[in-house]
Amino acid sequence: MNYIKFYDQNKEPHLVLTKLSPLLTACILEGFSFEDKMKIIEKYFSNMRKVSLKLFFWETYSSLYNYISSFDIEKIELQRDYKGKKTPGILSVNLYTFNKFFIRTLLLCHFNSDFAVNPKLMIHPHFLIEYENNSIYILDVYDDRGMYVLKVNNKCE
Repeated sequence: MNYIKFYDQNKEPHLVLTKLSPLLTACILEGFSFEDKMKIIEKYFSNMRKVSLKLFFWETYSSLYNYISSFDIEKIELQRDYKGKKTPGILSVNLYTFNKFFIRTLLLCHFNSDFAVNPKLMIHPHFLIEYENNSIYILDVYDDRGMYVLKVNNKCE
């Protein structure tokens, strides 16, 4: 995966690439339109073996479960329920195929929550993407401004 090609230091949007340790490389993607973010995310989802989605949520579990299960996603696991305070609930979803409509709708609801526009969900998604070659990427889509992309390096360099 070559995320450098999204970088143009003379223009917005931008990417900042940092090697955090021998085992972890990170970049920040900011300032991209929704459509460009979806193209980038689709690129990361191509050739995936499995995606583990962790959803941190500030919603009732039943409403979030009903929303996700409406996309015919079977493997939904509640790790911690939301109790109406600052600490979010945590939901795990395993995906073995890229469901573009589900990801697109989920992210749109996530971004809409910042603007109090419907449809909205008070969530923070983290995608852990595993590939056939055993490489791993983590996408932390923090809000409508951007996302962190972390590459877990298989060996120390």
